[in-house]
Amino acid sequence: MARRLLQITLVSVGAAGLLLVLGCGSRQAQPEFIFGVAQVERIEVSIDHGMPGRASAVVRGKLRDSCTRIDSIKQSLEGHVFSLTLTTRRAIAAQECPDVEVPFEATVPLVVRGLPPGEYAVTSGGASATFVFNQTGTAPQL
Repeated sequence: MARRLLQITLVSVGAAGLLLVLGCGSRQAQPEFIFGVAQVERIEVSIDHGMPGRASAVVRGKLRDSCTRIDSIKQSLEGHVFSLTLTTRRAIAAQECPDVEVPFEATVPLVVRGLPPGEYAVTSGGASATFVFNQTGTAPQL
């Protein structure tokens, strides 16, 4: 009888321990940041005629408040269209920020190395601009 009681106690303690471990493991860590996408209003493209094969997009828009920052800029090219995605980051524990949009400007070097001459577009968040790339020669690695 005592042996049976010991087995039941050990099984109960083991089950409780397992539930405790599994319960702790199922909790997801709270994220430190809120991520979003920047509101883009305008894009301008500049070609550096002094350096063959260099082009940049100047992207202007608004961030949700002064606590929000541009986190990353991703660039892709499909056909003759460059797509830019500007990801924003805001600390969850950020101090109080007035709910006032803040303008931003970001200069993005476009990866044009090896592109054939032609007309290209740059898009981001509904804004777009076109440019003609007709420089010959190889562009430096960006």
